[in-house]
Amino acid sequence: MKLFELFATLGLDLSPFEADAEAAYEKADNIGSKIGRVLGEAIGAGTNVALGIAAVTNQAAELAKGASDTTGHIDDMAQKLGISTKAYQEFAYVFAQSGLNVDQFANSFVSLQKVMSGFGTDKQKGALNAIGLALEDIENLSVEHAFSLVISKLSQMENEAERTAASVDLLGGAAANLPALLNQGPTAIAELIQEAHALGLVLDEGAVLIGAQMGDEIDKYNASLEGMKTQIGAQFLPV
Repeated sequence: MKLFELFATLGLDLSPFEADAEAAYEKADNIGSKIGRVLGEAIGAGTNVALGIAAVTNQAAELAKGASDTTGHIDDMAQKLGISTKAYQEFAYVFAQSGLNVDQFANSFVSLQKVMSGFGTDKQKGALNAIGLALEDIENLSVEHAFSLVISKLSQMENEAERTAASVDLLGGAAANLPALLNQGPTAIAELIQEAHALGLVLDEGAVLIGAQMGDEIDKYNASLEGMKTQIGAQFLPV
């Protein structure tokens, strides 16, 4: 990297950072270059794209950075909630259509996990019974499957007041905003999930993993640069 060569001529010792920064930089740079080449080929064989390829590569790198940020967030939230990245994206879309944000969506999963672990209150256990389930029905399920089952059972309750009370007890206060969705029944929820896929809003597990890993490499590169700047500044301090 030319930057390190320049600093070497100034007699600055950056060896603790050079290897890590070089590796992270090359990975990020290679990804941007590969995307640029692919986009260049997609423009059309025989078309002169030499003048535009640099701009395309830069735009591709920006797109890749944005994608890595998004996939990194998806991966982090899915791990935090103990669900698959696919389920996280599906339910995030379903909740968004009901006017709920990501934090409210996450709190609903946390609330249900508490019930599943056996640490739910008597009121929560009563709410579980009210929708036709017992702890034994969900305690050995994955969180996402238990959540789907609870949502399905809630949507089948005819008394709206009782349904709202049960949903709040099991899924937290945010569930008070779900009546419009639950009124439509489990079929509507399944249709929203299909809609999310049709709109291209659900990335497969592999794509999320690759994007998250790329984000980690970019973070390492940026961290190396920050460390390098600190080292440079320190070497100019009076002794």
